[in-house]
Amino acid sequence: GNGPGWCNAAWCYVDVGACAASTELVYASARFPGAELFYSYTTCNATADESWDVYSEYTTTNRFDGVVLDATVPLSLYPDHYKLDTTGNVASSDGVEYYDKDILFQGFNMEYLNKIMKYVNVSGVTYKPRSGGAAHRTPNLYTRSVYDVQVGLSDLAASDFWITSERLRMAPYTSPLYTDNVVLFVARPEPVTSFRTHVLITCAPFDPLLWATLAASIVSVGVLSVWFSNDRGLHHYWHDKIHGTKWRRASVKRKVLLLLFLALDATVAMFLFFFSAAVEVDLRQSISTKILMCGFGFWVLIATAAYTANLVGFLNKPQLGVKYSSMSMAIKNNARICSSIALKNEVTSQWPRAAFVFKSTMPEMLTAFDGGECDAISYGYPAVRRSYMSEFCARDLVCSGALVASVPIAFPASPRAVAAVSYAIRKGLDDDINILDVEREYLPAPVCSLTHVAAPEDGELRPLSVSTMTFPLFILLLCAVLATIVKLWKEYGKPPEAQKRMAHRIKRVADLARMKPCRQHSNKNLLAGNDTDKKNDNGGNTIEPMGRGDRTDSFESALESCKWSPDRAGAATLTNDGVIKAMENMQHMLSILRDDIKGKTK
Repeated sequence: GNGPGWCNAAWCYVDVGACAASTELVYASARFPGAELFYSYTTCNATADESWDVYSEYTTTNRFDGVVLDATVPLSLYPDHYKLDTTGNVASSDGVEYYDKDILFQGFNMEYLNKIMKYVNVSGVTYKPRSGGAAHRTPNLYTRSVYDVQVGLSDLAASDFWITSERLRMAPYTSPLYTDNVVLFVARPEPVTSFRTHVLITCAPFDPLLWATLAASIVSVGVLSVWFSNDRGLHHYWHDKIHGTKWRRASVKRKVLLLLFLALDATVAMFLFFFSAAVEVDLRQSISTKILMCGFGFWVLIATAAYTANLVGFLNKPQLGVKYSSMSMAIKNNARICSSIALKNEVTSQWPRAAFVFKSTMPEMLTAFDGGECDAISYGYPAVRRSYMSEFCARDLVCSGALVASVPIAFPASPRAVAAVSYAIRKGLDDDINILDVEREYLPAPVCSLTHVAAPEDGELRPLSVSTMTFPLFILLLCAVLATIVKLWKEYGKPPEAQKRMAHRIKRVADLARMKPCRQHSNKNLLAGNDTDKKNDNGGNTIEPMGRGDRTDSFESALESCKWSPDRAGAATLTNDGVIKAMENMQHMLSILRDDIKGKTK
C-alpha cells in the first residue's frame, strides 16, 4: 500500500533472553503492551539498513507525516501567545475570546513552533485553550496545560515552561530551549551618599574573616622576621637589640617591653611591604628570612591582585540603599518574597529560610505587592522584560541583582511526540533557528530600565572568603615552617665537636682580653693608625706602626707572645707582629660573640 517500504520486509518474534549475545537488531513490541514481546527484522534475513535506519527515521521524522499536532496554550499573554478581542486589544485569559476556536492564537511561540515542525514533516499545529477541568488539578495556569498533555488532550503545551519536579511527574519535557534566571525585583532604591558607605566599600572585596586572616598573617611574618634577623641585613638593629651585653643584663620587664616594641616595629614594616605590593630584597639576610619572604611575597601578590580585581566590580556597582541586594540579605532582613507556586519546590529547597509568599499568576503577585503582603517579587527576568514591563515600571520595580534560581525552559510533550519535537528543536538550532531570536522580534519598546541596580546576567558580586585564598595561605605557611626549621637547625643543630671548639675559642679570647701588656701595646698601635714614623714606649722599646703583615701564624703563638709575667716585665720581648696578630684574632672572635668590638679593644 502507501506505507513505508520496510512494512513489506519479513520479521519475526524473538526470545530476547536467548538472543542477548546476538548481534541481531531487536525491538520491543508496542502492539501488545505488558506482554513483553520482541521482534526483529534482521533475524529474518532483512538487512540492517532496511530495519534500523529506515525505521528509526520513521519513528522520529516521518511518523507524523500529514499529522496535525494539538498544542495547549496556557493563557493569552502578549507577546508569548495571545488572542485579540473585537477592539484589537489582547484578550483576557478567562474571557470568551480565549475559548473562541474561530480566533487564532498569535505570538512568538506559535511562529517558532511552525518554523521547526518542518523537520518532522508535521502538516500543522492546532493551538487550543486549556481545559476547564484542569482547574481542579492545580491553581497555576501553566501547570493546567501540562495536565492536558498528561491526560492525552494535547500532544504538547506551547509556551515557555519551567522544568519543575512537579511537572516532570506529569509529563516528559523536550530538550531545553534556554535557562531562565529567576531574580528578585524590589522598589527602586535611593542612592546612598553617606560617608560611611563610601568608606566601607573599600572593604567589600574581602569578607571579615579574610581581613582578619590577612592581618594575622602580616603580624606573624613581622614577629618571625625579628627572630630570623641577623647582623648583616637591612634590619640588623632588630638583631642587635636582642643580642649582646645590654640584652643579657636587662631585666625581664625590660626584655618584654623591648620585644613588644620590636614586634610592633616589624609589623609596621610588613604592612608597608604589603601596601606597596612588594617585599624586602636583601641578599645579606639570613636564609630563614629569605625563605619566609618567598612565601610572604607570593601571598602579597595573590591577595593584592584578587583585591584589586574584586574592588573594580564593587566600585562600578551603584551604591543604592537596597536591603535585598542578595538572597542572603533578603533573608537577613526578613523580606517577604512573592513567587510563583510552580517554583515552590525549587525555591524552598534552595532557600529554606526565606519567607516566600506563593501566588498562581503574576497579577496576583502584583496585587499582593501593592497591598503590602510582599516586599519583593521573584520572577524570570526575560518574562518580565517582554510581558510585564509596563506593570513593573508603573510600580518603579527594578532588579535587585539577587539570583533566586536558574530554571531550564522547555515544552511539555506527550510520550509519542517528545522525541520528535526535541529532534525538531535541535535541528532548528543547527540552522540558527532559536526561540530567543524569534522572541526578540516581538519585544515591545522599553518603557523604563529594569536593570538600575544590576543586570542578572552579570551575576552577584560576593566578597572573597578564606576558602578562595587557600593555596597562597598554604604556601605562606609552608615557607614559615621551613624557615623555622632552618633557624632552629642553625641555632641548636651544630655537632658537639663544633660547640666544643667554639667554647675553647671563647675561653682563649677571654684570656687574651685580660692580658695587660697586650692592651697597652694594642692601644698604642691603634692610636698610631697608618703613621709610618716609629715611636718609643716608656721603656725605650721601639714600636712599629700598625700594618697588615703575615696573618698565617697560629692563634697559640700569638697568645704565647702576649703572655705577661713578672720575670719578663722589664724586658722588651713583645714584638709588633705578635701584637698585631693577636689583636686581629681577638677582633674576629669578638665579632662571632656578637660583642661590642670597640669596647673590648679599649
